[in-house]
Amino acid sequence: MLFKTAKPHSVVDLKTVTNERLPLAMATLGYIQDHRIGDVNIIIGYTIAVIAGITFYLEKKMTWTDALPYTKLLVGAYWVVCVVSWFHTKFVERDIVFKGYTKDKKKEVTISGTVDKYIPEYNLTIISGAKGATPVTKKVTLEFKDIFDKFGNLHESELASWFKAQLDDADKQK
Repeated sequence: MLFKTAKPHSVVDLKTVTNERLPLAMATLGYIQDHRIGDVNIIIGYTIAVIAGITFYLEKKMTWTDALPYTKLLVGAYWVVCVVSWFHTKFVERDIVFKGYTKDKKKEVTISGTVDKYIPEYNLTIISGAKGATPVTKKVTLEFKDIFDKFGNLHESELASWFKAQLDDADKQK
């Protein structure tokens, strides 16, 4: 069995390793990760790079006074895209660590989580339900000692079984 190792006394490292392995654990439960949130970040990043490239090109090919109106416009566009990026990160992405759906696309799940840097617990919000139906929101706490051993090895089977129990419990709440 392969283990992903984390520093057992670093809560941030435990969270990072859990986040890295969460898509694999959810895949064993029949969920496929939805990458649309990440795709939006990529599009925003490329848009910023294109704006910077166009600005650089115009400043090289034109005189400073000829390029100034275009530069002002492009700096304004850059500012708008950066604000959109900030809003997307702050309000859409928030603390989402996994968003996915079952292979038949009948059920969706969104998992978001936070940690206190000094308490070895992962505070999770699990939103799950059938597509189109009212989702069930469940706030739970995952203690890292339940899925990591004393050497910092993550036991993916225990992570998957913990999430399976939480999702089954959420299904019963409907």
